[in-house]
Amino acid sequence: VEVVYAYGNQFFGDAEITADMDKWYADGVECIFACGGGIGSSAGEAAKKAGGKLIGVDVDQKGVLDGEYGEGTTVTSAMKGLAVTVNTTLGAIKHGEWESCRGKITRLGLAMGAQRETFSGLACIGDLIATCGSPLSRNRTAGVALASGKNAAEICGSTKMVIEGIDVARVVHSLALQYHVEMPILEELYRVLYEGKRIQDALQDAMTRKGTKE
Repeated sequence: VEVVYAYGNQFFGDAEITADMDKWYADGVECIFACGGGIGSSAGEAAKKAGGKLIGVDVDQKGVLDGEYGEGTTVTSAMKGLAVTVNTTLGAIKHGEWESCRGKITRLGLAMGAQRETFSGLACIGDLIATCGSPLSRNRTAGVALASGKNAAEICGSTKMVIEGIDVARVVHSLALQYHVEMPILEELYRVLYEGKRIQDALQDAMTRKGTKE
């Protein structure tokens, strides 16, 4: 197996990176592992032209990349830092430091008075994994359509089924403001769904936001 690589030095795609990937595919590269977050957009553009394949870096990228560059373009989407995350979280639980690891959904729930354990069961994590990963999921299907350029009204009008995530995004956004809980991914999703923000701009802003402890 021959491996070639390049350091993008950024978390978004551009014409220069796309040109490099065009050459890789032309030289016989079969699959590109786009491990720079938003750089996946350059890999997607190059793959679409060459009929190539790519691997995304985050669990949510397959739907976005396939939606924009064609179903089947993305072989899979790797979960970045999964082993480290699991070990860190288990260590925090063992030492009574779970509060430092709770996610955005958990933080909002606790701010509203919910019990911490609720977010560790099938009603939260289990449903979240199925919603994000299953091709039969209404919300995931809506996300792929959103990535392909359709807006929320077009997506809802194309099916008789209820896509609850679209309305839930608006409600949770309101609750996050009310309880002063920062939820940057939801904030970008809200702007795409309800303020007409381009999904490519939302991805770039999410990838390049200042890092914090969360």
